[in-house]
Amino acid sequence: MRHFRIKYVITSVVALLIGVVLAVGALGYTTTKHAVSVLEGMSLRDARQQVMINTLMLHMETNRSQLLQALQHNPGTDYAKMHDHPLTVHFKQIADNTGALQRARAEFDASLQDPEARELVRKWIDASAGLGVQAIGAAARAIEGGQWDEAERILIQDVNPTYKKAQPLYAELQAFLGKRSHDNAQLAHTQTTDREIIMLAAVALGCLAGVAAAIFLSRSIGTPLQQAVAIARRVAQGDLSGAIEVDSRNEFGQLLAALRDMNASLANIVGEVRTGTDTIAAASTQISAGNMDLSSRTERQAGTLEETAASVEELSATVKQNADNAHQANGLANAASEVALKGGAAVTQVVETMGAINASARKIVDIIAVIDGIAFQTNILALNAAVEAARAGEQGRGFAVVAGEVRSLAQRAAAAAREVKELISDSVEKVDSGSRLVDQAGATMREVCDSIHRVADIMGDITSASQEQRAGIEQIHDAISQLDRVTQQNAAMVEEAAGAAQALQDRAGGLARLVSVFRLDVREHAAAGAAVAVALSPAPAPARARPTARLAA
Repeated sequence: MRHFRIKYVITSVVALLIGVVLAVGALGYTTTKHAVSVLEGMSLRDARQQVMINTLMLHMETNRSQLLQALQHNPGTDYAKMHDHPLTVHFKQIADNTGALQRARAEFDASLQDPEARELVRKWIDASAGLGVQAIGAAARAIEGGQWDEAERILIQDVNPTYKKAQPLYAELQAFLGKRSHDNAQLAHTQTTDREIIMLAAVALGCLAGVAAAIFLSRSIGTPLQQAVAIARRVAQGDLSGAIEVDSRNEFGQLLAALRDMNASLANIVGEVRTGTDTIAAASTQISAGNMDLSSRTERQAGTLEETAASVEELSATVKQNADNAHQANGLANAASEVALKGGAAVTQVVETMGAINASARKIVDIIAVIDGIAFQTNILALNAAVEAARAGEQGRGFAVVAGEVRSLAQRAAAAAREVKELISDSVEKVDSGSRLVDQAGATMREVCDSIHRVADIMGDITSASQEQRAGIEQIHDAISQLDRVTQQNAAMVEEAAGAAQALQDRAGGLARLVSVFRLDVREHAAAGAAVAVALSPAPAPARARPTARLAA
């Protein structure tokens, strides 16, 4: 994972959090929808079948009532005078009601899917002799034929016993449908509970994924940033002796590699500057010693001046190279600053993305509030339906059961919506916490940018000092050349040469103090000191001839 690019890592973590939020929302939606669908399918089917058998029983009672009213038209009874309508009215009512009964029975038979319910219905119909249709029809035909006694016999011996025998089976069928409705409601509740457990497990898994993502981001971003800050602070304090290990190829790996290159360049520059100052100090000492003997050993001093001039030329080239290296290191520091700024911009984009996730989660909360409102309105409608069913009395009892089930459904849906709303609100709080963590990362990145800017300023100062050193070396070269020309002309110039040597020594001391703030690897510093010692070791006595032609250049 250390080699993955940071922008891909952050994008993957944000996508993971979005996926978890969407998965929890989708699971809650499907759970609620499935529960509503199951309750509606089972409860409405059972309630419809109960209404159907009540309708069949109502048609049976209506047929018997019409038969009783038709018997009251018997001319041999006192009841015949009470009716002012023809007998055919009752026959028509019986015929129409019988047709409606047959259609309701066909619809009821088509709705039956449970074998046990089919068996109970068959027993009820057999016990009622086809729901009393045949006996009622026979009595009606007897009345039409004027056989009033026969019609009464059919009513007393066939219709009434048949109805009485069918009544317990009707009650048993009602009880069976009621029990099945209750069992279906329990089954739907069990399924809903299982899905709620699954949803809670998904929420817990999402929380664990969020915590893992936070820990992963902290380790992927925080640790490399802390390492980079520590390196920058160490360089700012002048410690260039530490080793910088780079074990990744992502943006932080590139940053650490740039810091490593910068540290190496600074160490090389400081080492070369120190070597130059040591060389200048040793050369100025030699110049002072030579000036003190200048009057007695002019020829020997000429050789020494030749060696000094060569050393100064090499030092001039070294100082020029130091200035170029300092300029290059300054460019690297500026490049590192640009990389840090890009990292800050990437963190800012992450903050904006977390804000968008927060807004989406709040929209989900609003949607859950709408679902809660719908459940509340459904509860009110169910309550009103129950009141209307109570007003309807015995005939509205079945409708009251339906209204009670719908009301219970609405209450459970509202409770589920509130639980989902609480879960989504918890997710919103975790997204806010993630936003704050990313803001802290952005602040840390800005501190890195400030540190790199300070390093760039230090490199600019080193570049300026190297340019001044180069100018000073050129002045020393001119002074030695002039000293060589005037050595044989006037011995009084010895004091002037001694003054110039003292100024050179002071400049070397200033440069040494300037670079003393930096700490280098002890082995590298020792190697540089050995090189200076070799360079400044005494040379063989120069030839007696005066080599003025070379110094004239």
